[in-house]
Amino acid sequence: MRLKTITLDTNCINTKQGMIAVNKLERWHKEGLVEIVKTDVMDTELGDNVASFRQKALKKSQEYHEDIGDGVWGHSRWGHFCWRDESTGNLINEIKNLLFPEYDKLSDDAKRRALRDSMHLAAHKTYNRDVFVTEDKHFLNKRDILRERFGIMVLSPEQIAEQCLE
Repeated sequence: MRLKTITLDTNCINTKQGMIAVNKLERWHKEGLVEIVKTDVMDTELGDNVASFRQKALKKSQEYHEDIGDGVWGHSRWGHFCWRDESTGNLINEIKNLLFPEYDKLSDDAKRRALRDSMHLAAHKTYNRDVFVTEDKHFLNKRDILRERFGIMVLSPEQIAEQCLE
């Protein structure tokens, strides 16, 4: 059986070990049964949090291999992005337009979150990872079209923990 690769969304960073399904995935990761990765966007988002959580979350995120995505000015950290051709930039925009069709009407803060969500999925797709794991309803509610249009499988932590080794 080929090792499944799981991209973990920022909302699944498990600093207090309170997410039972993520605990299971982390145990499987340590046992070499799955590989959990993060995108470069995770640490960017974690850096925006209050200091007490940020420190714990960034330490936790260091346990995972980082997939470096496309650079987006004002959203990517220096040294943690790639320069690629137009096609990958278009992928971020295609995903953003699918997930957030009213993007232009969002507040600046909501636009920032929407763009970073799109960057997560674009990096996941670029690296051909197996499953994107999230608790974000924008992803979960559009999982069928994300799979159909981009080949991206999106599951909640509970769903992947149930299905992972089948």
